[in-house]
Order: sequence, then structure tokens, then C-alpha cells
Amino acid sequence: MSSGKDISVIATGLAALHREDVVSAMQAEGWNVKVAEDLQELVYLATSGDHHLAVIACEDPRLLQSQDVRTLLSLRIGMSTIFLVPDACETAECPTSIIGITSDQIRRIGTSMNELMDIFRYELNSILANSHEYTVILVDDDQEFLRSMKAFLPHRLRESLPRFNLNFECFTSPKEVLDNIRRLAAAHLAVVICDQVMPEMDGIDLLKQIRARCPHAKCALLTGQATLDSAIKAINEQVLDKYFSKPIEQPADFANEIRHLLHDYYSRVVTKSFRHCLAAQTELIRTINVTRDIEDTISVVVDIFHKQMQTDRVILALVDYDRLVIRAGFGLPNELPIGAAVPENGVFEWVLERRQPVYALTDKDLPAGITPQPYLARPVMALPLVWGDSLLGVILIAGRAETKPFTRVEQVLMSFLADTVSVSVCGFSRSVKFSRLSQV
Repeated sequence: MSSGKDISVIATGLAALHREDVVSAMQAEGWNVKVAEDLQELVYLATSGDHHLAVIACEDPRLLQSQDVRTLLSLRIGMSTIFLVPDACETAECPTSIIGITSDQIRRIGTSMNELMDIFRYELNSILANSHEYTVILVDDDQEFLRSMKAFLPHRLRESLPRFNLNFECFTSPKEVLDNIRRLAAAHLAVVICDQVMPEMDGIDLLKQIRARCPHAKCALLTGQATLDSAIKAINEQVLDKYFSKPIEQPADFANEIRHLLHDYYSRVVTKSFRHCLAAQTELIRTINVTRDIEDTISVVVDIFHKQMQTDRVILALVDYDRLVIRAGFGLPNELPIGAAVPENGVFEWVLERRQPVYALTDKDLPAGITPQPYLARPVMALPLVWGDSLLGVILIAGRAETKPFTRVEQVLMSFLADTVSVSVCGFSRSVKFSRLSQV
């Protein structure tokens, strides 16, 4: 994890429920903690994009405003939100304001400090492991102008966007930009700032070619009065997002406008990520709706998790009386066939007992108390299947090409899918119990 001074946390409602010790513990870690007066102020602070974690204590979750909750959920790719409530099981089944919150976001207000801090660290590690790395390029045949831009713009933007990992590159030739476009696209090309009048190619033609290959990149043009009409036409044709007159007379205002373009790019990327999550959720729900029994359901679940996460191994274990038993899987190791009980003191038991997910890229990332096992290919992610007070099982995915880590988007998606599976498994279990009772 980054040093404490780099961590920004916002919280509200803790004093009302006598958990001021939570704030003290976070400050003891060196985290920057801002206490909001109420949920509305916390939401306002959250939308700045400068915070990693939001902690909300609420005595009655039904009183939460659904719009505020939806706003916080929309920020979940870049900021984790934890709700502390009197009864986590009851809240998880609340159908009103907190709809859309996954079970791993809901914790009891009485949770011990050590456990809470472990949860916060896990969430922060998840956020920090997937920092926003974006590239900004400046294109101008005037090398003196490029030197002046590079002298102040990177510093101003990094200062105002501390959570963005920004890379800056300068080019004097449009052809050089196009020769590097594949590399730039892979480096998340976010903003292009280029001059309109250049020897090899004018700025608008360059931006058209960049847009064709990097459709999400935000494009800004530097123009003189003589080329202003061309800039306006380019905006109307949706080639251009912003234009600036040269010379830049107000550097601070210019940097602020580029900051807005970076935020727009970030919002577009997050929206795309949520569309992917929603599509995967929809596919799972539609498929589950046509399954006839729990065996069909868990088989479908394993297939979808394997396809969505592109992992070498998927293991789904369900509670069978007092044991956790492997019920379905993909790439199962020889020591864990279908029907086998999971090993003791392993990740399955730890996850289910604590109702807390595990994400690990190496053995060192595994929480204390988990014995590393050969079947835990890296990276590994395991989530509890719980609904209300029902402990249903665990789903584990592990192993990827080149040990590619799971992204924050994938972790959020896993949480959504795990909750969807939990509802289905719980429904089948209740249906079987009802069927047995009706036959008595």
C-alpha cells in the first residue's frame, strides 16, 4: 500500500453511533481523514474524485436517499464505499434505498476495530493497485513553446489530480505521433493538445486520425485568430473537444481546462467499465432464470466466471451441513474433485467465516491464518456467497496468463456476480426445503 499520507478517506455518521474510534484508527495509520457533516456533504466530496474510501455509519439504512447511494455506487471503480449499520444481514435484504450495494460493502457498526481496519486496508489495496494511469501528449513544431508547456503543465495537473498517474510526452512532428499511436493507445491516451498550423499536417487532420484510433481521447487545439473558423467547424464535427488561442496568456486557466478534459476522459472510461459489468450481470441473470435446478445453475455460474475473468481455474464450493464441498469447477486440481471437502485452514473457510473476500497476487498478500495451498494459482480471488444471515458457500477464481492481476473493475464485477449467485442458490435451497415440508 502507498504511504499513509497518500491515502484520502471521507466519513460521516460515526460520531452519532459512537464510533469515533474508527476515525482515530484511520488517522493513526497516517491516512488523511475528512469528516463530513452528513451524507449529502460526503457525496459532494466524493464526486471530486480525490478520495479512495468512503465510510458511512447509519442507524437506519432505510432513511438513506437512493440518489445519494446511486451516486456513490457510480464512483465504485475509483473509490470504495463501506456502510456500517446495526444489522448487516437485515440491511442486505433491504429492498429500498440501498439496492445495488453488494454484501461486501455492508458491515455491522459493532465490528471490531481490527476487523474493520483489515476491511479498509483490503479495499484500499484494491483501489491503489489499479491507479488511473493516463497519457497526455503535446504536439507543436515550436520547440520553445513545448518547453514552456512542459515546465508548468505536468506539475499543475499532478498537483490538482493527485490520484491520477499522468505521463506527458511532447512531439514536434504529427508523423511521429502517428508512428507511435499504437503505443500511446496502449498507454491510455487521455488528452491530445496540438497546434493547428504545422508543416507536415494541420492539427485538425491529425486529431481526426487520432480519434479514429483512440475514440475516447479528448482533443484540444491551439489556434490563432486566422484558424478560429476551422476550430469551430471541428467542434461541430465532433473532432474537437476544446480550442485555445495562442499564445496562452493565463496558464492557470489553461491547466484547469485540461484538468476538466482528464476528468471527462476518466468518466467515459468508468461508464464503459460499468456497461461491461451490467452486460455480464444481465447475461448471468438471464441464464440463471432458465435453469431448472441448482446443479444447472452452478454449472452455468462456473462457465460465466471463467469466460468473464479468463482464469485457469474456477472452484465453487457450497455448504453441506457442517462442511464446504466442491460442487462445480473449471480446471479443478486432482486433489479437489467434485464432491470433495475443501482443505482445512484454507482460503475457503477463512472467506466464509469472515464473510470477507480475499485478493492475492502472491503468498505474501494472503491474510494471516490462511495456509498457502498448491491449488491457489496466482493471482487468486475468493468471495463469500452469503445472503442475509445465510452462509451459502465460496467461489474462487485463480491463475492467469503472465500472472496478470485482477483489475478493480473485475473485482467489482465479481462482487455483483457473487451476490447474484447467492440469491439464486438461496432461492433453490428454500424451494427444496418447502418441497420437503409439503411432502410431509
